[in-house]
Amino acid sequence: MFLLREKGNCFLCLIFILSKLILSSNANPGRTDNTSTTNVTTVVASQVQTNSSILNSDVLINSEEHLEALSTLSDLPHQNTSDGTSFNRNYTTRNYRMETSYSSGRSTLLPRIVHHRSMKTFTSVLAVHVKRMIRSIDCHFARRYFTDEGKCETLSRIPTDQMRFYVTPPRVNTVYSVTIPEGRLRDSSSHHSVAVVDPFPTASFGHLLLVFYIDGATRPWCKRKRGLEIGPGLCLTQARRSGCRNIYRSHLSPNDLAKKCEINFIPLVYDEITNENDGQTRQQLLECMPYISGFGPCPKTVVTESTIVENCELIENTRRCYSKKLRSSQIKFPPLCRLYATCDYAVTLFGGWNDVTMVTQNEENLRSFYTMLRRNGFRKDNIQVFYNGNGDVKLGEPYRYGLPASEKFRIRNHITTICRTSLCADSLVIYMNGPTDTEGSLLLWDNNGNGESELSEKYLVNEFLDDIAGCDANHVFVFADQSYSGVLTSALRQRVAATTLTSWERVVLIASGDTWDYSWGRDVTSHWSRLSPLQNVAFAYEGLAFTHSLPSITHRRHAEDFTLFGAPISEGLPEYSDNPSKMRRQYMGCQRLPLPQWLINFQSNQASDTNT
Repeated sequence: MFLLREKGNCFLCLIFILSKLILSSNANPGRTDNTSTTNVTTVVASQVQTNSSILNSDVLINSEEHLEALSTLSDLPHQNTSDGTSFNRNYTTRNYRMETSYSSGRSTLLPRIVHHRSMKTFTSVLAVHVKRMIRSIDCHFARRYFTDEGKCETLSRIPTDQMRFYVTPPRVNTVYSVTIPEGRLRDSSSHHSVAVVDPFPTASFGHLLLVFYIDGATRPWCKRKRGLEIGPGLCLTQARRSGCRNIYRSHLSPNDLAKKCEINFIPLVYDEITNENDGQTRQQLLECMPYISGFGPCPKTVVTESTIVENCELIENTRRCYSKKLRSSQIKFPPLCRLYATCDYAVTLFGGWNDVTMVTQNEENLRSFYTMLRRNGFRKDNIQVFYNGNGDVKLGEPYRYGLPASEKFRIRNHITTICRTSLCADSLVIYMNGPTDTEGSLLLWDNNGNGESELSEKYLVNEFLDDIAGCDANHVFVFADQSYSGVLTSALRQRVAATTLTSWERVVLIASGDTWDYSWGRDVTSHWSRLSPLQNVAFAYEGLAFTHSLPSITHRRHAEDFTLFGAPISEGLPEYSDNPSKMRRQYMGCQRLPLPQWLINFQSNQASDTNT
């Protein structure tokens, strides 16, 4: 009986101790006690603090570079480490919470920003680490996943104050997904933040860009991904293209294959949770941050309007129609080719792709080239402008209308109509200045806003050559000031070698660079814009030795023998150069056709239509 009584007292004591533990844990929910199973939140918080303490041993924030940025946050104490670095441990553990476990080595950390200054500090710290990661890139290893070794070495020598920095601001309950026009990215979804660096801001898109992911991850996962730890449980990794080194490109050299793996366009970064739940159009959340942590300024972008006018008469220009986005089916187009006359025509193509890649230098290029066309006698009614998503561009004078470059069928129909109509055009000038991919395709406009280039949203090289093949114009002058314009040159030369069409001999292509060359700034177009009525077309090529790229020209002899408006060159000067008014009447603008010549041409066209 004594033993039973003693055991009963012990049992009552054990019950009393457990009840006290439960009451104390309920009264202190913030306490991290792994022995308690009554508060799930306490257990999760303890796991987060444990992982943070493990990863906090090698914090990589340079206190000298952003001590000034952090000093404004007096309410956020710092913890100094033995290696002279500094990291705000309280800031991290307070403002981030774990959403998924570390079982896969990676987790989603969602930001819980206290105030605006904290977000700015996060961005400054991130920019510092991105700079350090750029400087630590192994260029010998780089060609295996993002570019060739030579371009990587060039990149490593560029001062960061000449680069642009883009970032998605941390948001509560937000995870980001990434898409690019060229194809897929590895691990493109569920990221805490995304950063983009443009090391060549004066080059035309597409050109090499660096894209970085910021994820919550363990140290082994971060090391396996060749990442950089930027804080407790945070890893910075470089994004890579997916499927760029496939068997279909095995014929390429290692350097060319490496260039196919480049990311050449600013990606579309969007909130995947909002878009999946609401089915909304993907909204670009990437922002350019000027002069942050030693990076350079942001570009002046051109914002396009999406207003649509249901009815707009464009036979005569009106201010009501000038700056609106129009559907081509609602536009009343006048006849393209004139009756009893042959004229000089010009087409300018600039897609732009989206508002982020639209910068003011593109509009300046178009304006200067348009001015040159007018100086060489081209009538403004015969210059068709295809520009961005709505066709709205200021050219220095009122003109009839501009059309959106988003309508690919309208562009192709316009060019083929001029080329397939006999005696329609004497000179046809085509100016191409827009973002291009490594295949040489001109990106027009992201109509559906999904960030991925589809067949209807880009003008392929072969499609363009098909449109000008057998052109009836006496002269076809193509000016391609865009990246990878050498691809168009190579394709044209292959067409010429594989066919007996004599019409190709009248096609002069002046390209700003070679196959892998970028188009830089306004250098090339500025030179072309100086072309005067007294100079032959070859002048546009001969003065391009100052550029970063290797310009090229096809059928140079034809370019040397004629002016832009088709006047023959004799002894270095066009015919009637001593009589400008007569030269203007004889060659510039439009010339009336004799009625017998027009009737003969009309009858031949009727006969050919009957035979077909």
